Amino acid sequence: MGRNTSQADQMKLVAITMVRDEEDIIDWTIQHLLDQGVDHIIVADNMSIDNTGFILQTLTRTGKVTVIEDPEVGYYQDQKMTALAHMAANDFGADWILPFDADEYFYWTGGTLKEFFNQTEADVITATGWDHIATDDDDPTETSPFKRITYRRQAPQKMGKVAFRYHPDIWIDFGNHFIFNHPGTTAQALNYRHYQYRSFEQLVTKARNGAAAFNATNLHPTYGSHWRQLGQLDDRMLWATWRKLCEETGLIEDPAP
Repeated sequence: MGRNTSQADQMKLVAITMVRDEEDIIDWTIQHLLDQGVDHIIVADNMSIDNTGFILQTLTRTGKVTVIEDPEVGYYQDQKMTALAHMAANDFGADWILPFDADEYFYWTGGTLKEFFNQTEADVITATGWDHIATDDDDPTETSPFKRITYRRQAPQKMGKVAFRYHPDIWIDFGNHFIFNHPGTTAQALNYRHYQYRSFEQLVTKARNGAAAFNATNLHPTYGSHWRQLGQLDDRMLWATWRKLCEETGLIEDPAP
């Protein structure tokens, strides 16, 4: 299924995501992807009650961001992201699809993301990710999480994230870690930084929303077990969790490029 060189300049790269209450980071994430040459971004807003919805509606003025409402509380991420992938191809002409989370910063060390997808011969790409950890050394006046949280763990995440050349039979697995039913060639390429927890208040919101979303499904309890357990903690215990993160040792300073 490799790249058709004659069509490389017309290649369309569409990014897809589902979000809930990500007001502190979503603008930075989407602006970064647009700066990287992503042609269009589809965002499913899952009942956000903070300023996420307002921020997203403002971004639609670029003409490159489409927001759809997702009223389903349950965290059926595989179904929702797969549906967004088909929408990206059918409604926006996507050749390549980049699934992403609001707290992820994708990049290629050789140029822009658009340049990478234009030149790659592979059909499914697995990106390597690193977890960035908030510390007491972070500059509280810096509003961009990508610039503020400069320390990361030394080892990469155990599972990467996928991007793929569109195929009508695909199915995106939970977490965007794997893709099923794609007949194309695969390669390990690209990188991303992960900024899961950015403040104590955001951690509390993330924990409560995550637990509610998984508890509203009929999925086996092993799905989202981390979120189910975290969401059961009271604020005092969540504060202890936050402080443990901020005091984590063995981190290296490595700001996002």
